[in-house]
Amino acid sequence: MRGWSRAALVVALTVVAAGPAWSAEALDDSWFVLTIADAHVGHAHRRVETARDGSIVTRVATAIEVRRLGEELRLRSDEEWRETTDGLPVAYRLKREMGTEETRITVRVDGGRLTVEKLVGGETFRDTLEFSGRLLFPEGQRRLHALRGFRPGDRYSYLVFDPDFEEVTSIKARVARDDTPRAPEFGYVSPIVSRSSGSLR
Repeated sequence: MRGWSRAALVVALTVVAAGPAWSAEALDDSWFVLTIADAHVGHAHRRVETARDGSIVTRVATAIEVRRLGEELRLRSDEEWRETTDGLPVAYRLKREMGTEETRITVRVDGGRLTVEKLVGGETFRDTLEFSGRLLFPEGQRRLHALRGFRPGDRYSYLVFDPDFEEVTSIKARVARDDTPRAPEFGYVSPIVSRSSGSLR
């Protein structure tokens, strides 16, 4: 299940923005079409808003339906990232349904430590991940790309939490050319870069 979701769905998906819809309440409210090899397989809805406590909350809901080896696979997920007004990570939540399997993950950020709780198959698993470096959630990534991502040849790096493998991963970016920014991950503004990643574990 995990290998299929990561390799076939995450890497192979092409995301086409359906056009942002702005409102007074939301910083961003956008819908996206998801395709594999130019075939429509689902959609995603992203909403970014400011909570009452001032924190920035990004929510992404995804629905995908594909056929694999003659069988239909349905994947639905709801993700939520919470960050401070300065773009510092606070917490992450995931609910994912793949076929009949449901997985829930919650993450709390405390300095250089992540507290991870996973509920799957009626069992709860807990883990603590130590990290050293700049961990960023969507708003923090957006700000970093806006600051560093549009000078050809520029390089920068940051850390992300990977819910598929439940680990902290290093992202290294290199700006390939000065061109119109693209939106590779549900429309988050990003420069045209080549990226490599590696586990910190």
